[in-house]
Amino acid sequence: SSSARLKGTIADPNPDEAGRRRYDLRDVDEYDRLRKRASTTQRVLGVLYLPREAGKWLDVSPERLAMEKAAYWVSLAGAPPTTNRTSQRVFLPRDNLLTPEGMIDLFHRIAREETLTYVP
Repeated sequence: SSSARLKGTIADPNPDEAGRRRYDLRDVDEYDRLRKRASTTQRVLGVLYLPREAGKWLDVSPERLAMEKAAYWVSLAGAPPTTNRTSQRVFLPRDNLLTPEGMIDLFHRIAREETLTYVP
């Protein structure tokens, strides 16, 4: 089985040299829950990078749901513990862009019970 936690931010993702997006998870307890390996549940963090203007975030109709900018996912399983008290910076790989194909690949990996592991 799987569990996903979605976060949204208007902050600039500031890709590093490797193309990873940065995100400061503002709840260290949540970071700890996401990084612990569960025996039967794959946990995934999704981060939606949104425009500053809220009216541009989503275009919703009965036929479609479209989002401006981009979203990425990461598994924090196996990430190191933190001594931080308020937030923890995580990195989302460039290849984990949430496209329709990327989502299908992620779902197939979960269905195959492939272990998803954090790679900082």
